[in-house]
Amino acid sequence: MTAVVAVTAAVTAASAVTAAVPAKAASGSVLILATSVNGGTASAEYQAATALGYTATVEPAATWDTLTTADFQSYNAIIIGDPSTTTCSSTVPSDALSTAATWGAAVTGNVAVLGRAPAVGGGNKLIEDGISYGASGSATGLYVALNCEYSAAAAGTDVTLLDQVEGGGFTVTGQGGNCPSAAGTVNTWEALALTPFNGLTSGDVGPWASPACSVQETLNSWPAGLAGVAYYTGATPATFTASDGATGQAYVVAGVSVPVATAHLAMSINGQVPSQAKLHQRRNHPGERDPRRRHPRRHRWYHRPCPRRSRGR
Repeated sequence: MTAVVAVTAAVTAASAVTAAVPAKAASGSVLILATSVNGGTASAEYQAATALGYTATVEPAATWDTLTTADFQSYNAIIIGDPSTTTCSSTVPSDALSTAATWGAAVTGNVAVLGRAPAVGGGNKLIEDGISYGASGSATGLYVALNCEYSAAAAGTDVTLLDQVEGGGFTVTGQGGNCPSAAGTVNTWEALALTPFNGLTSGDVGPWASPACSVQETLNSWPAGLAGVAYYTGATPATFTASDGATGQAYVVAGVSVPVATAHLAMSINGQVPSQAKLHQRRNHPGERDPRRRHPRRHRWYHRPCPRRSRGR
């Protein structure tokens, strides 16, 4: 069982539990759903995967539907990409959704989720880094772009496509109505913690012009162990601060889910904290004075001494 942590409850520097990227699996292969990309072997996802050295298989929907969880587990990563052409794709690939329980159960490795349509925007660097991360673990990973599929969703909408991935719990807010051209900020610390994202800069994630808006969805919650790699600074309310000081809401998240017990050991989760969070607030018991209270005459902080014992007087 994995822990699902709402962004609103997150605290800083949490990637400490999952910063190290597991060793790359030996098979060196990725599986792409044909209906989730534009152009098959000519798609941006296929080109990125093969450029990284992976053997990429573009599976037609009819064949994809017959695969078992064990079949999916034989690949380094599963890729559900961006099928957008001249307009941003707003429909979840039906075969990805109908088989989500099957392929979702196979995903126990690195996960990268993008709240945007990167192929139509020419975001090749982000596609390459996301696929590289998803495929670089010791277990089957996932790279998925949400495109415009949830771009009109209300705040906190469940991403049904990902309900079976790492215990589910992915929720989003649609940002497509704003069609933001500002790309937000790369969470530098997280990009450094996850090796495949080391060279990612804010310039690699936009700004892009319509129909390839830089941000289509921001994520409100996701499984513990994942963290925000990029943030949209124009999101309202901008209630979170990334580990490198960026504020806004995450629209690119990546990581590998961790068990509940492990998540609770982390000082922080998701690489961010609520704005104006008080991290070192001390609560006193009812009626108790602050032991560090300032002495009215000495004008300095002091600790209250222990009570003296009575000598019977």
